[in-house]
Amino acid sequence: MAVVNFTQAEPRLSGHNSYDVVITTWAHLLNGDSGQPLSMPHYPDTTIQFLGVPGGGTPGIRWEGSLVGGADANWFTLHDNANTPVNLAAPDGRFVSECCLFLRPRVTGGDVTTDWTAILLCRRH
Repeated sequence: MAVVNFTQAEPRLSGHNSYDVVITTWAHLLNGDSGQPLSMPHYPDTTIQFLGVPGGGTPGIRWEGSLVGGADANWFTLHDNANTPVNLAAPDGRFVSECCLFLRPRVTGGDVTTDWTAILLCRRH
């Protein structure tokens, strides 16, 4: 149950200011891991994509948010634009409806083969 650090990049897109989009990646999220919390509320448009190996057992990865930081963050599951919780058992992507102060992925199930990567695209209005 480790906290996995993220990396960030501002892609240079043709015809766009690179400050409009930020890509955040949490690589090698194993069973029981969570991602280092990210705070980017000034980039409210977010899409999350989960890639990798879900593993056996009851695999799952969840996209969570919180309005408070620290150990008592009280994380809750975020939803896509169809109001479906972003709690997936297979690689997929979702547009996220809520805007939170803190965001993170959390692996909720799997086995020793579980190895997820979470990629978040944040866009400023």
